[in-house]
Amino acid sequence: MQIDIQTALEGSAAAITAIGGAYSLIKRIMASSRKRKEKYRQAILDKANEEMAKIKAELEDKINALEKELLDQKASITKDLGYLKDTYSSEIKGLAQQIQDLKKDIALQHQALVGLLTKLVNGK
Repeated sequence: MQIDIQTALEGSAAAITAIGGAYSLIKRIMASSRKRKEKYRQAILDKANEEMAKIKAELEDKINALEKELLDQKASITKDLGYLKDTYSSEIKGLAQQIQDLKKDIALQHQALVGLLTKLVNGK
């Protein structure tokens, strides 16, 4: 069996064409697969971003509610401390007045006792 050069060239050209077509098909399939994977990854990232946005919004709402509650508590404590300060100030003033009254009473009793002792000493 003899192989003709032209037949051999045609056969090799056909083989090269088939290999080139197969190579092109494989490249196209790989590119398509990469695009599908990239779309899938992007879809996952988009969904994750949406979920994170929802979680972020919920947390920001909770933070805002806590900040409002904190400000309300702060105002309430400030009011209570002001009331306590006023109450204690008035109580201290009352106690100071009572102490002054007791000092006067003790001074008067002391003077009366000295006067009584003086009379007793002078009477003897």
